Amino acid sequence: MDCAVDAVPDRQMSVGGVDDGTTDPATDGYGIYLVLWFADSDKPATRNPDASTPEELQRRLEQRLTADEARKIAVIVMDVTKPNRRVGG
Repeated sequence: MDCAVDAVPDRQMSVGGVDDGTTDPATDGYGIYLVLWFADSDKPATRNPDASTPEELQRRLEQRLTADEARKIAVIVMDVTKPNRRVGG
């Protein structure tokens, strides 16, 4: 079985949430949706204005999954912000 992996910067993620390649029949719906979080004081942190932290964005994306999708798709939001630019850092 194959597993789709979709890695996108936060500013290029689908506004609707998880938009990955799990529709490929070879994946049987399994996949990893990886969002790279670039917090930058000069730009919005993400295209999702409701999320102000990587953890919050991950939780919101996971909430958009159906029960079957949640069983098969791992949502990961990785904070790749330079340490001196992180909120509280």
